[in-house]
Amino acid sequence: MNASEIVSNTAGKGVYHARCIRSWAHEYVMSRQIPYSRRGHHAKIWSFLWDEDILLQVKSYIREHKWDISPQMLMIQMNEIILPGLGFAPSPTIHINTARNYLKELGYTYAKVKKGIYIDGHEREDVVVYRKIFLEQMSEFEHRMPIFSGNNLDEITWPDSNIQPLILVTHDECIFSAYNGSRSLWIPDGEQPLRKKGNGRSIHVSEFLTDVCGRLALPDEMQRGDCMHPGKNNDGWWKVDDLISQVIERAIPIFEARFPGCQALFAFDNASSHATFSPDALIAKNMNLNPSGKQPKMRRTYFGDENIQQDMIFLSDYCISNLRRQPKGLKQVLMERGL
Repeated sequence: MNASEIVSNTAGKGVYHARCIRSWAHEYVMSRQIPYSRRGHHAKIWSFLWDEDILLQVKSYIREHKWDISPQMLMIQMNEIILPGLGFAPSPTIHINTARNYLKELGYTYAKVKKGIYIDGHEREDVVVYRKIFLEQMSEFEHRMPIFSGNNLDEITWPDSNIQPLILVTHDECIFSAYNGSRSLWIPDGEQPLRKKGNGRSIHVSEFLTDVCGRLALPDEMQRGDCMHPGKNNDGWWKVDDLISQVIERAIPIFEARFPGCQALFAFDNASSHATFSPDALIAKNMNLNPSGKQPKMRRTYFGDENIQQDMIFLSDYCISNLRRQPKGLKQVLMERGL
């Protein structure tokens, strides 16, 4: 007791402070925790959630909208339904920030719905190296590209008349699925919504964009991009052949009609569907062991120090008639090389 009074007097306090010191010391000895001060943490205003009738209706509404509740929805429900229905006159209202605090108080957290794993490869070593190459190439084209200025970037300055304008045309694809949902939700602590495993029926859209006119489309007709319903039992899958066809048959003719005298610089991302080989590419894993059969007809190649030419298909005058113009297969190719 004497020690607590000495400490209290040193701090310029009195007997009450000495009593508090003894209480804090006793609590620390018993629990090994420093007492937590509640000063400034007591509610200064009355909360609607303290009313049992209001709390009951709020909880009932949240249960009905367990996986799609939001502060905006709760605010509208309280201001237009719950509070007027309980006879508040004039009916008070709450702010959206208050509704957000109510959700937190009732055990909800705004969090991302986790599904799958995302790996960010933007800083991968090969990506960083290619990024430098890309920027160097773009800097060489920059003097031929239009410059945008003004508050809304709607003022276009074109290159000199003796320079052919170059317009960047970017490509992007997107899939809209029937079971798409918000990536972030107000969810109860420790819970996650149970969503369907599949994405449902989807629409795949492939579009070209420019910084001059937005979507690459004719002005008198709002053409949509190439759309399809992907899936084994629908339109199949979007392949690089479809993209090439879209570029040749749609994008280039529309660009030439919209920007006569200009040149297009098409830019595509590094999607796996864009990284494809030519149909006659020399890929050993696509070859069969024996001739003919279901395997691609590959182009001729060269081997050895003397660059000996080798055809990957039998010639039209081959001795076996049913193998003429057919793929040779791995075994025949290796035999011709003496392996």
